[in-house]
Amino acid sequence: MTTTPARILITGASGVIGSRLLPVLAARHRITALTRSRPVPGAHRSVPADLTAPGLGLTPADRDRLAGEIDLIVHCAGVSGFSLDNLELFEQINVRGTRHVLDLAMRADVPVVMLSSTSAAQHYLEPDPTSQALQAYADSKRRAEELAQRCPQPVAMIRTALLLIGSAAEAADPRQQFPPVLLDSLLRGRVRRLPVSTEHWFDAIAVESLVEYTVAAIAAMSRAAESTAGVHWATAGTARLTMGDVLDACSANLDQRGKPLRIPEFTPTTEPGRGLGRLVQLGLFAPETQPFPSTMGALPGGPERVRRADLLPALAANVDLVAQGLFPAVPV
Repeated sequence: MTTTPARILITGASGVIGSRLLPVLAARHRITALTRSRPVPGAHRSVPADLTAPGLGLTPADRDRLAGEIDLIVHCAGVSGFSLDNLELFEQINVRGTRHVLDLAMRADVPVVMLSSTSAAQHYLEPDPTSQALQAYADSKRRAEELAQRCPQPVAMIRTALLLIGSAAEAADPRQQFPPVLLDSLLRGRVRRLPVSTEHWFDAIAVESLVEYTVAAIAAMSRAAESTAGVHWATAGTARLTMGDVLDACSANLDQRGKPLRIPEFTPTTEPGRGLGRLVQLGLFAPETQPFPSTMGALPGGPERVRRADLLPALAANVDLVAQGLFPAVPV
């Protein structure tokens, strides 16, 4: 692909990642957004489509016309709510939707940058409902990656870590995602006991870093798609955060609001917990577990390798975003 500015088709432009990525891309490229119905603000044009339908629900003529008007596809659409209620959506959007997007890429003969997840490399084998939901999500992301690997078009798959979100202007309620759901419970003082230690860790990056990395991947695909294709790890690597970091961030935020943090009891165990405790068990890793690989800092023009010095303020901002929803009348 040599066109500059590029003609880029984006899916999921209204989601947490897509809504941040869209304005950055629209400032440099010609953006077409696939949408269920309403036009996507900020895109140069919107095309109503159905990711779950063969041919994206477009007529053959409209699909051919669209294929002739794009140079690259950025696939951000996906379902990530860790609930058994989403099992069918995992199949419809994460798997079937990816297949239909890749079909369009083949018809258009263009490369793809696809947002995936570190969950694609994880396994949750326990039979409890939380594990089953996480496993279903992980399976859907892994199957989407397998489709991409078999696609004859170059596909760059970005396995992203958990996202730290610091803006209240997000498209999705951050308290419906992990770790914000944990932050919400800690700030409310509802956590009495957690089956982990303060040294258990999770991998997270700021959403702004992911946007910067994705933009760099798009630029790299435009220069050398074949060599850029494959799996990329947008993760913190050795800069991973710990449960202790979460407690410190929550305590500092509540101190500013004149409220004490109710510190839970930590009782590490290999026995499955319940409710939030189980989610925390599955979302955090034991101290001795090796960190995820990271390719942050490897793309020209992209973000530098993640540092804890940068992650801690991002975590604090995420804590404050959740706290604003809990204590909107209390000045900081």
